[in-house]
Parts: sequence; structure tokens; C-alpha cells
Amino acid sequence: MTTTARAPRVLDVSPIGTFARLALANIGVATVTDPEHIRLRVWERGAGITRACGSGACAALVAAHRRGLTGRRATVALDGGDLDILWREDDGDMPGHVIMTGPASLSFEGWFDPARFGF
Repeated sequence: MTTTARAPRVLDVSPIGTFARLALANIGVATVTDPEHIRLRVWERGAGITRACGSGACAALVAAHRRGLTGRRATVALDGGDLDILWREDDGDMPGHVIMTGPASLSFEGWFDPARFGF
């Protein structure tokens, strides 16, 4: 199957926040920019637009591959940086695992009083 890449469109994702709050869901919007690159933005319930979402990046690659838009490996670009995602081939009775590789960094540090939560 041959696919032709289209120029990415600008998408206003602000209405997704209203939907996500009502649906109590995390929403990911992915654009396949070429067979080796995906751009992903994620709205997480309770947090809004996030800098990264590893499970969403893995899901985006698998979904794109199943539609014939990418190979089994691609770079997924998120606001917080790039992740390399590889969906391994099935091995006998073992389903293909999805492997995510990328940087990790501290994004928040804080404390809470356990007594306020009944601990």
C-alpha cells in the first residue's frame, strides 16, 4: 500500500478539553508526518495538555502501523521531547511487545500531608 503524506493541518484542540472532562477520558491527537515520524498531543483528564504520554505514544504507533501509515518503528514527537517507539513482531505464542525509548526528567516535586487523606 502506498500512502501520500499530506501537509499537516493546524488543529485547535481546546474543545477537546471540554469533551475529555465530560467523558472522563484521555484524548490523543496524532499526525503522521511521514512513515517514520508521528506528532502527538495529549489531553489527560484532570491535567489538561501534557508534555508527554508514553502509553499514548505507543498506541499512536500501533494504530498508525495497523492503518499502513508507518512501519513498526517511528519517532513520536511530544511537547516534552521525542520517543522512539518499536512494535516488535510476534514471536510464536508471544504477542509483539511495544518498546519505548527516550529521555526521562523530573517535572514536578512536592509533598503532601498523609493525615489529610486518612493515612
